Amino acid sequence: MPRSRTRSPDYTQAAELRDSMRADPECAIASGLDATLEGLLSTTGAVGAILATTDGLPLAVRLPARQDRDSLAAAAAALGGLAAQVLSRLERGGFELAVFDAEKMRVFVRPLSLGFLLVVGETEANVGLIAEDMRRAASDLEMAAAALSINNRD
Repeated sequence: MPRSRTRSPDYTQAAELRDSMRADPECAIASGLDATLEGLLSTTGAVGAILATTDGLPLAVRLPARQDRDSLAAAAAALGGLAAQVLSRLERGGFELAVFDAEKMRVFVRPLSLGFLLVVGETEANVGLIAEDMRRAASDLEMAAAALSINNRD
């Protein structure tokens, strides 16, 4: 049976982020990061998401209680860093997405300017659907990172 979204994710919070940035920029950005991860979890088969720095520190987390946020943030950085390094050595293009299949889950890792986006999925999660939603989420996360960078210069 084909897997589909339970509801359409709403990743576009640009206007809301701009408005709330005026009042409390750092809180608004954190809220935008959380909302983007929450949107990813509306994708059928996605059960958790984490945004981690390249050093493996969690920036935003939406995980089931039983999953260790620090370990997954470190895994996102390690897996993402290794995938980027291997692809660089192969000279076949930049790292866009890595998918790891395990017995009880599927893990997706995507690079971002501020680190890595990791999504934990069910074993039967639709790779194409989650990959597309991660691409959209990455665009929103990059916008939030740019807003944070601009805010920190002021």
